[in-house]
Amino acid sequence: MRHLALLAALLASLTASASAAPFRFSGTLRDASGRPLDGSYLLRFSVAGEAWSESRYVKAEGGRFSALLGSRTPLPDSALRGTARVLADPPAGTGWSVLPDDGAPAVTAAAPPAPAQAYVPPSPPADPGDLRQLERELDQARRDREESKRRLEALERAVSTPQTAGAAAPASRLYVVQAGDTLRTVAKKTLGDERHWVLVYQANADRIQRAGELVAGQKLVIPAGTW
Repeated sequence: MRHLALLAALLASLTASASAAPFRFSGTLRDASGRPLDGSYLLRFSVAGEAWSESRYVKAEGGRFSALLGSRTPLPDSALRGTARVLADPPAGTGWSVLPDDGAPAVTAAAPPAPAQAYVPPSPPADPGDLRQLERELDQARRDREESKRRLEALERAVSTPQTAGAAAPASRLYVVQAGDTLRTVAKKTLGDERHWVLVYQANADRIQRAGELVAGQKLVIPAGTW
C-alpha cells in the first residue's frame, strides 16, 4: 500500500511539472481598417504546434489589451523550449488583427516549473500586481454590465411605447433568443444574411458570454440601419 501511495504522489508531481506557469500576453487589437478597438472582445489563444488553446474575453483600450494565460488550462511543458509561439486569433470573418508586443509571442513562464519530487508543491502566491489588474478589470466589467443593462432597459421602453404618426422609428430593436439559436441563425432571422453575425456580435459584445454561446430568453440588440 505504501508503495502505491508513493507511486501516486510521484505521478502527480510529474504531471504538475509538465505544465508551464501562467504568463501575461499583451498586444494591440485593430479592426479591418487598422483602427484600434475599444471594448470587450473574444479572442482565441493557442500555442503553435501544440494542442493547447484557450478562448477568453479581453478588455481593449485604444487597442491595447493583456490576458493572463494558462490559469484555466495549463500550458504544455514543451512550450518552454523557446521555439513555440503564442497565437491570438479574433473571430473568423471580423477582419480584426492582433499585433503582439515585442517578445510577447514567445512563450515565457512567469516562474520555472516545479522540479519532480515525491509530493505536489504548493502553488506560489499570486502576484499583487496581477491581483490589482484583475480587480480593475472586474470593476470595469461591472460598470460595463450596468451600462449595458441601462441601455437595454431604455431600448425596451422605446420599443414598447406606441409610436405616434410621424415619429421616428427606434434606433434599434430587440430579439429574444430561442432555444438552439446561434449568432448566425439570429443574423439570418433578423438581418436576412447569416454572414451579418459579426454585426450582432459587435452590438452585444458586452452581454454575450461563454465563448459566443447564446442562452434561450436572452435579449439581443439588433443594430439600426441593417433591417
